Amino acid sequence: MSEISSENRFRSASPALRERVLDEQVRSLYAVTRYAFRTSLVFAVLVYFYFLGRVPTLWLSIWLASVGLIAVARFLASRRFFDEPGAEARRAWVRLACVSMTAQACSWLMVLLFVEQTGAAADASMAVFLLCALAFGGFAVLGFYLPAYLSFAAPIFLGLWVWFGWTSISADWFWLMAVVAFGSLAIIGSAVGYTRILRGTLLLGYQHEDLIRRLTEEKERVQVTLRSIGDAVLTTDVQGRVTYVNPVAERLTGWRNEEAWGKQLEEVLHLIHDGGGERITDVVSRCLEREGLLVLEDEISLEDRRGERESTVEVTASPIRGYDRQIMGVVVVAHDVTELRGMARVMNYQAQHDPLTGLLNRREFEASLWHALESARREKLQHAVCYLDLDQFKLVNDTCGHSAGDELIKQVGVLLHRRVSESDTLARLGGDEFGLLLHDCGLERARVVAEEFCEMMRSFRFDWQGKLFNINVSIGVVLVDGTSSPSDLLAAADAACYVAKDQGRSRVHVVLPHDRELAHRHGEMQWVSRIQQALDEGRFVLRYQRIVPLRAGENMVEMLVSMIGPHQELVPPGSFLPAAERFNLVTEIDRRVVRMVLERLAAADTVLAEMDVITINLSGQSVNDESFLDYVLATLDDTGADPQRICFEITETAVIAHMERAERFIQALRERGCRFALDDFGSGISSFGYLRALSVDYLKIDGMFVKNMVNEPVDRSMVEAIHQVGHVMGIETIAEFVEDEETRQMLEDLGVNYGQGFGLHRPEFLDKDVYGRIAAPQPTA
Repeated sequence: MSEISSENRFRSASPALRERVLDEQVRSLYAVTRYAFRTSLVFAVLVYFYFLGRVPTLWLSIWLASVGLIAVARFLASRRFFDEPGAEARRAWVRLACVSMTAQACSWLMVLLFVEQTGAAADASMAVFLLCALAFGGFAVLGFYLPAYLSFAAPIFLGLWVWFGWTSISADWFWLMAVVAFGSLAIIGSAVGYTRILRGTLLLGYQHEDLIRRLTEEKERVQVTLRSIGDAVLTTDVQGRVTYVNPVAERLTGWRNEEAWGKQLEEVLHLIHDGGGERITDVVSRCLEREGLLVLEDEISLEDRRGERESTVEVTASPIRGYDRQIMGVVVVAHDVTELRGMARVMNYQAQHDPLTGLLNRREFEASLWHALESARREKLQHAVCYLDLDQFKLVNDTCGHSAGDELIKQVGVLLHRRVSESDTLARLGGDEFGLLLHDCGLERARVVAEEFCEMMRSFRFDWQGKLFNINVSIGVVLVDGTSSPSDLLAAADAACYVAKDQGRSRVHVVLPHDRELAHRHGEMQWVSRIQQALDEGRFVLRYQRIVPLRAGENMVEMLVSMIGPHQELVPPGSFLPAAERFNLVTEIDRRVVRMVLERLAAADTVLAEMDVITINLSGQSVNDESFLDYVLATLDDTGADPQRICFEITETAVIAHMERAERFIQALRERGCRFALDDFGSGISSFGYLRALSVDYLKIDGMFVKNMVNEPVDRSMVEAIHQVGHVMGIETIAEFVEDEETRQMLEDLGVNYGQGFGLHRPEFLDKDVYGRIAAPQPTA
């Protein structure tokens, strides 16, 4: 290392490193000082005895005492300053050390005075030799710190030159003078260079030490990270030999790190294609060929070394590059998605199937209709759609409760599924409605199949707690002709089903090509007239059902609407609301309900007055109706009702259909103080996706998860997951269909905020005298 490069390295170093180098030099000076005073005393005693008898004893004693005192003082001072940490103490010690070394040098120059006293040439030679030895020898112990060495050597060399000049030494001493002159200049120059080189060396050592420390820390940090990461991580060299296996990889593969080291990756990582069961053995080679990230797109399973455990994983591989950007190995990451894939399969199944019966749901049935329409167009095949509606379901559901209704739907689903061939498609469309797609089947054959279903249901008896119910079914049949859409086919089959009901129930009505429009119009006008007449005559009444806090919370109530039929029978909402939605009358019903509730709230009704929050259901058509928002705002102004006590419930379908309109509707009413709840949350696969885009106050957990959560772990997990998501987003949760105390207790344990259902409160009429104006609930179409 050259002197110039060492000095440049020192000057370009950070202030902290320069301080460390200076500290080390000063500490070395201190270490020398601890022992130098002994050497000084030994030399001084030898000089004392050398001149004893030829120089006055007093002079010698004074000189010996001064040399010893200066040496001891240097030692004591160094200990004092180095007991005090900090740069200021170090600088103070350096100043004192330089001063004391100068004093020490001057004390040794007094030897020349002894020579003048004796006048002997031998004494002069000894004195010059002694002083040169001290000056030259001091380089070995002080040369690492230039200021200290110059403080000691410079006075000695200067004193010698002055002495040579003062005494006018003869030419015999010329060579000695030349040696002293040359030696003094050479030794001082060497001290300068040596100090710089030593300083650079110390700096380089500290830099290497810092680099090693940082590399060690970085290595430890990486290893801790790899040990803590939730994915399996394996590293290999370019030959594919394993160099590291983290704990997660040890657990998934069954290989410990020390066992796997040096083995081929394929021997440690048993990857298998889920489809064909083939081994994957080229991960490293494919990654090296790509020289970049490799992602294995297929579904892959990972077997452990004993074949006892199999995990579904997502695998990526990336090259590891050295400081020269050359590839030195590969890192393989296996992300365990076993649980995630399992949940995805469950969610996918739930998105396609009805949770109560296990049959396909309406969306999947419509997808099957699309395929049937395509085959009818391309292959000229005939298919038939049957729309089945139970005739006594409302009676069972209203008189015995939701549990009885659910059990009836389950039994009917099993009964129907047993009679359906594997080539046909059966689905639950909602409520007590089922759909059947008969593939490669004409109308006459479809009529025969439908009649067989009707006959089967006539012989079916539903037993609930000792009560027997005769359950019939009405069926509408329509031909898939390839020119309609799934919604048109279902609407036509639905209309045909209601025609069958009007004709006496437990019947089959087949829509022929020439009378499809007639059947459709017949059913449409029938429901339009019923609902419109009830609107005109004000035959809609309000019921309420309490939403009970499962922990400290507000008093809440949900408003329910029912219709009084032409014969004063009570028509439950499940009967007329689907038809109202189908024929675009539900918005007018929503307007009527909103005004009725707001007027009662403004009038301080005895029931509503004690409630903190009153919830009102809105249909998707109302939310997407541009004029409905203006109507609600105007009604709030007209009635003077407190908007902060109003909470509007909207369903997932209302949000999904027109997200932008739904957001605008929610935002406008929230600015007035109204609250919002998402009803039937969790029934759709996209629930969590759009939740972040909406500002809602409550999530009403779909009752299909709640009612069976006591006995179904998956349902309980879904309820818990929905509540946790709501909790994280600051949204309170309401569980529907709470039918018993065990369900209520489980919901409370999960932390759900509110519960609603027959087990907590059965709906009551807002006006108590309604009971006197209507007949007992009757089954209606």
